[in-house]
This record gives sequence, structure tokens and C-alpha cells, in this order.
Amino acid sequence: HTDSPCLKLRPCSKVPEKAGTLQLGVDTYGGGLWHTWFDRPLGMAGKVVLSTEAGGIEERLVHLQMPLCIIPNLAIHLTTPEERKAFAFNNETQLRPVLCTPCGLGGKVTSKEEKKDAEEKDEKK
Repeated sequence: HTDSPCLKLRPCSKVPEKAGTLQLGVDTYGGGLWHTWFDRPLGMAGKVVLSTEAGGIEERLVHLQMPLCIIPNLAIHLTTPEERKAFAFNNETQLRPVLCTPCGLGGKVTSKEEKKDAEEKDEKK
């Protein structure tokens, strides 16, 4: 039982921009195997609160299927076997998704078939 692990966006993140990239401030939830989240395209889903034209607020559920961010990691060939074996990271400073579009998929992807086609096209390059 892992309590549906996820990374929750912090509503008022104060993560500084580094090397021209926008990093997202997140909190971990659940008992995640966080090392498996590195170097994978990540989407977003959840609840947002919007202001209405009438001056009220409205809650909406969103699920953005296109990958929008990634948690970068040092390439495996740049680390020693000892470093790979002892891979440890700080959740506060190193588990920060970087906002990126289109996350290596060559544009908007709307279906699994299109994603597969885009990946095959990238491999041929």
C-alpha cells in the first residue's frame, strides 16, 4: 500500500530560476519510490480554483495528458558505480520538476499511437 504517491504542486512556490529553467516547487505525498520518477515525462492532474465573471469562485478538475515537466538526473555514464548504488537525493532541493514543452515528444501528443509514432520518429533522427 503506497497511498497513491504523487507530487503536489505548491501553490506559492519560491523556487528560483536556474540556468534559464523554471523549476516547480512540489511536496511529496504517499510512500513513493521517488528515484523512479527521475528522467520521465510527467503530466499534471488535479483541482484548480478559478474566479468567475460573476465574482465568485469555481472548482474544476483538470488532467493534462501532454507531458509538461521532467525531473532531470545526471546521465548514468557520468556517474561511478558507487554513486549509482548509493543514489540518494534531497526531496526539497533535488526532487523539483523542470517545466519543459514539449518534453522531447516533438509537439502536442493526443493519443498513445501518436506518442509511439513521435518516439519512433525521434529514434530515427
